[in-house]
Amino acid sequence: MLASVMLVLGTLLWVMSWQGSSRRVSPNSLLGIRTPRTQRSQEAWHAGQEAASRWLGRASAVMMVGGLVLLAMVVSGATPVGVNIVALPLFGLVAWCFVRAVQSADEAAGKQTD
Repeated sequence: MLASVMLVLGTLLWVMSWQGSSRRVSPNSLLGIRTPRTQRSQEAWHAGQEAASRWLGRASAVMMVGGLVLLAMVVSGATPVGVNIVALPLFGLVAWCFVRAVQSADEAAGKQTD
């Protein structure tokens, strides 16, 4: 179950990353990194999403590869404890990518508005 969730979330992150890097995401209330700086202007929004997309792409890769590894572990009969031991560092790495995505978006947007 965890492996399939990671694969689905990884795919969604990849789509968000691609949309952000190609400037297809307009300011909205659902998708995108929303900080005070990214919301100052349309240009700041796009600069922020483009900067964040690199980190979101990395997070999506970690999620998808991690999901495949966990799926292989489950199929091969790994214990739930073993699966969790592998999953926890993956989620930590994804969280770190999200933090860097927000920081990158905020910095890029700040350069547009300063």
